Amino acid sequence: MNKETENETVKETEDNGIPVNEAEDNGLAANETEDTRVPMNEAEDTGASVKKTKKSGFLAEALIYLALILFAMFVVPNYILQRTVVDGPSMKDTLHSGESLLVEKVSKHFTDPKRYAIIIFDPPEEVKEDKDKNDYFVKRLFGLPGETIEIKDGKIYINGEIIDDHYGKDPMTEEDNMKITLAEDEFFVLGDNRSLSLDSRTEELGPIKRDMLVGRMLLRVWPLSQFGVPD
Repeated sequence: MNKETENETVKETEDNGIPVNEAEDNGLAANETEDTRVPMNEAEDTGASVKKTKKSGFLAEALIYLALILFAMFVVPNYILQRTVVDGPSMKDTLHSGESLLVEKVSKHFTDPKRYAIIIFDPPEEVKEDKDKNDYFVKRLFGLPGETIEIKDGKIYINGEIIDDHYGKDPMTEEDNMKITLAEDEFFVLGDNRSLSLDSRTEELGPIKRDMLVGRMLLRVWPLSQFGVPD
């Protein structure tokens, strides 16, 4: 009787234990939990990818900044915009020594500068005062390619018609009287300070060639009190 009771007690304990199916289900759930974890190798690969992306992005950004710096240092001043400083009295009272000008170099490739524009050009070596310097000349443009220029009695005539000339600091004299027809690649230039200007009136310089043009004055940028486009 006691043995049977003991046996029944054991059976009841087994019956009250976790069913085999539930245990198997719990085991499956545990496996599923383990399967959803990110393996160590995959985590390492993800971290490496992020590092490589950051490195490549930084390198690309650095190359872009370097290209912009080189563009600003070499391309812009040589082919687009250049700052130049006036040295000498030939353009008084419009421009004075020490003033800084911004010169644009693009439009000359597409069209000739207009009459009365202030242009910058590279004169022949024999005209330069200092042969070792890359000095440019700055003058005002009067005669365009193919035109006939005549200076008579202090007046300027283009193809027989007198033109407006209120830029001269001093009137021209009889010594300046001349007449010339420009070639298809020539321009006639004058300094506003006529008595102290080496320009197209002289045999030393004469008309300038198109390939001597450096650019057209865009703005006077210094001194700030004179900022803008001179008359």
